[in-house]
Amino acid sequence: MKKLNLSVIIALFAIVGLNSCSDEARPFIDPPFPHLNPEYKDYSFNADDGGFLEYKTGTTITVPKGIWVDAQGNKVTGNIKIKYREYHNAVDIFLSGAPMAYDTAGVKENLTTAGMFEIRAYDNDSSEIFIRNGEKLTVRMASYNSEDNYNFYSLNENEKKWNYKGTAKPEVNKKIAEITDTITKIEENIKKLKPEYKFPFEKDKFFALNNDDMLDVYYGEKYNLIRKNRKSKKPQRKAETYGLSWYDVYSRKDVYFRGVKFTAAQIAWENVSGKKLPYWIKKSAGIEKLTRINKDTFYMQFYSNKKKSAFYKVRSVIPIKYLFKYPPETWQENFDKIEAEIEKERLRIIEEEKLLAVQASVFRTFDVNNTGLHNWDRVYHRSDKILVKSNFKFDIPKDELDDVYETMFVYYFIDNNKSFVKIDLSSTDTLMLIPDNTAKLIAVISDKKAAIFSSSDYKKINFEKLKNSNDYAFNMKTINVKSKEEFLKFLE
Repeated sequence: MKKLNLSVIIALFAIVGLNSCSDEARPFIDPPFPHLNPEYKDYSFNADDGGFLEYKTGTTITVPKGIWVDAQGNKVTGNIKIKYREYHNAVDIFLSGAPMAYDTAGVKENLTTAGMFEIRAYDNDSSEIFIRNGEKLTVRMASYNSEDNYNFYSLNENEKKWNYKGTAKPEVNKKIAEITDTITKIEENIKKLKPEYKFPFEKDKFFALNNDDMLDVYYGEKYNLIRKNRKSKKPQRKAETYGLSWYDVYSRKDVYFRGVKFTAAQIAWENVSGKKLPYWIKKSAGIEKLTRINKDTFYMQFYSNKKKSAFYKVRSVIPIKYLFKYPPETWQENFDKIEAEIEKERLRIIEEEKLLAVQASVFRTFDVNNTGLHNWDRVYHRSDKILVKSNFKFDIPKDELDDVYETMFVYYFIDNNKSFVKIDLSSTDTLMLIPDNTAKLIAVISDKKAAIFSSSDYKKINFEKLKNSNDYAFNMKTINVKSKEEFLKFLE
């Protein structure tokens, strides 16, 4: 084995050893941790009809009719399945096993992404099918980078390289303006919602649906207390001090109160139908339908196991958690505070939705004439790179390191997690570093184990000092790779 202080070349503009023996021994598209390989979204439709597919990010795929052929070039008809996934950062691309190196005129460059997607198609027999020569489908991909200097590439898996396909200007996501306008109108028209009822509530007219949900509210979703007090009458008695009747009505139907989602059983309701609620809902009943009439008013249909059914007109008054927030004797005077809290929560949710929409700031559209991997990219260049001698130190036993060192790859993530360089430890001995607070390094030890140099570690590098010393030791911390969430936490 080579010495552990073997250095590594990472040239952001020239990658050495990409086609080494150890690299060729593995599959070209090689997910390092198969259990973290990003999942596909499956779509089914008739090949003769074509389809219009929508992905969760807002991406749309327009598939013309009759464009599919099998491996022998025969036309495919009937039902087919498309598998689609996309990546918006370098870690997800890394987890998929897709490469980021680009060979142009014999010079190996590194790409930085504005969004990558993968599309595959299969017939009823699960055999892969392809787009017929001369045909195409259109992918309008949501992108979180609005810059316009990105090009479109397709991966040729046989030749193991990215092929340049062309370029196109990004299209602004119009939903951003729409949501911004909506937020403005909401903020301009916020009014205090004064109660139209006396307090305490009028007995038998105001009610809660069931005791279980009141337990959740009463004990603040502390499930150990809820279990211990499952038969407790405390929430019922507390509800009664506010004038609320309670019943044994089961419902998981959702209700939006001032724009915030609750279950129906988490709401205090007013019976505005002019007739008493049926006696049988006190024993065991459910809600068959809950139909909104206007902002706060609904038709509520109760049913029982004995096939009884009844319609009532009801109004949502307030979430029970806000009702219980203040004692009955001071509740009326604190009503404005309660409404302000509800409004604050509603605006927080709207702002989160607005942030999501703003992130997907543009759409990038291109016609695709082949299945597989496609990428909106540009070649990554930095003028402030520093060539250093590097010393990689691993905290795993020497015999375990001996077994994997010659075939181990290190991945260097840069450009705000939009690019990475794949390094073969067996063929390089210096390292090209750049100042980047988001940078990190991952060494793949096995499909369940990695050694990492986190972003927190990387931030501690003194680049001014490094310019003079040209030497740096990377203390790689070994981790077990379990869930993606845990893995990403380690990288911070």
